[in-house]
Amino acid sequence: MASFKGFYINLKKDKERDFVLRQELDRRGRLSKYEKFTAVEGNTEEASKRSLKAGEDGIWKSWIKLLGMIENDSNKNYVYVHIIEDDAIVSDQLYSLIDQLSDEEPMMDMLMTDMY
Repeated sequence: MASFKGFYINLKKDKERDFVLRQELDRRGRLSKYEKFTAVEGNTEEASKRSLKAGEDGIWKSWIKLLGMIENDSNKNYVYVHIIEDDAIVSDQLYSLIDQLSDEEPMMDMLMTDMY
C-alpha cells in the first residue's frame, strides 16, 4: 500500500460534522490517516465581489491554504494526498483504489473524485 495522508476540511464551529466524519473514518479503519484542517471562515463582503456566498469564499480559501501547506511541508512522508470536506461520503471503492497505489511510480498527478 502506498503512503498517503488524508486531510478533512472542517470549520471550528461545525463540531457535529467533525464528529460524524471522524466516526465514519474510524469505522473504516482510516481515522489515523486523516488530519483535521480548520477551514477559513468566508467573508461576505469579499465573496459578494466575486458573486460567491460566504461559505464558497471560505472553502475556496481553505483549499488554497491547505494545498500551500502541503506543498511546503518539509516533513512530508507521504506520496499521495486525499482531501475531503467534512460532509463527504466516501465509497469503499475509493479506499480500494488507495490500497492499490504504489509509491514507486505515481499513476497520476491529480485525481478528482467529487460528485454531486
